Amino acid sequence: MRWDYKKMQEEILPGKETQDWLWEEIEKKVVTKEGKSRDLPWLKAAVSVAAAVAVLVVLLPQTSWAEQVTGFLKEFFYAGADVKQNIVSNVYEDEGKYGHVRMQIRELLSDGACVYFNICYEASDAEGEEWLAEQEFDGESIRFANIDNEAAKSSGCEWELREQEEMATEKARYFTFYYRDISGNFYLKDTARTLFYPMYNSQGIGEINITTNLDTVSYRLEGEGSPSRYYEPRYLVVSKLSYAVLGKDKGTYFKYINTYGGLQYQMTKGFEDELDARWEQGKYGMDIVFIMADGSKLDASVGNGMGGDPIGVPGVDYVVTSGCFNSDENDWRKNSTIEDPDALTALELDGIHYDLVKEDISE
Repeated sequence: MRWDYKKMQEEILPGKETQDWLWEEIEKKVVTKEGKSRDLPWLKAAVSVAAAVAVLVVLLPQTSWAEQVTGFLKEFFYAGADVKQNIVSNVYEDEGKYGHVRMQIRELLSDGACVYFNICYEASDAEGEEWLAEQEFDGESIRFANIDNEAAKSSGCEWELREQEEMATEKARYFTFYYRDISGNFYLKDTARTLFYPMYNSQGIGEINITTNLDTVSYRLEGEGSPSRYYEPRYLVVSKLSYAVLGKDKGTYFKYINTYGGLQYQMTKGFEDELDARWEQGKYGMDIVFIMADGSKLDASVGNGMGGDPIGVPGVDYVVTSGCFNSDENDWRKNSTIEDPDALTALELDGIHYDLVKEDISE
């Protein structure tokens, strides 16, 4: 029971920064006339979730509280992920050719490799309500157009659409959308992508501006050895949300071949045998550990891809691994964040240690 209560708090309460600020405000409000505060340690330990919510309603803007428990933050991130300041609002709106329903992208978060956004469909009349109630939504009905730029011709991607059914009303339905390029290229930053989506008796098509204020940092890897004789890791490109380790192909010949509706690949027999041996041991991704300047570590071994074809980085032609930050193998659909990508000092790939030296690898 105590564990369930703690987990419930973690799910619904704000992140640490917001909680620290909140307690400062509470302390100000409970100071006595003599200037002495009451028993705050007892207050912190005993205050109920209901009381905390009541205080939040008074002290915080309503939109901030909503952002804590709804949308892509709830669906794709661990509780407490501090990315609210990087969310772009009021991204896109369309009422379609015939009206009756309005589609809005209200919030978007991206680092150039990952894209998250919240979608709201809202009916404006009874006819719109009927269409909205009957319309089926899935990852094919709402999706980006086929990749057509040079930086991604050899890459793969993954995306997911989730409906927040608990928020639905007669007039509105809410969705979260997630898209990630697995090529190791952060080419989506500050670009426009064509999105397909359903509208009342018509096909919606619009240009979505992938605006981001999240920077990437690149490092040169210094160390001896490699997790495999078929490639040599050379660089790390990392943001607050995701990462890519780029290297030199030494015999993998691992190339993605894009086909409509699927992704095929080819590789050398030796590298294929090596991967088969890993998979037989239950290793479906590369063990990757990020080491911070303070000595703390983040194990991001879950949900990362291997292989790819990086574009525009001199001296590399292979994506060793790329992915989002996830440290829970039992919940691979939730992501973490790195507070400061500039504060990394070392990296471990399948137990091989590399020191990190900042180096600009852009052309």
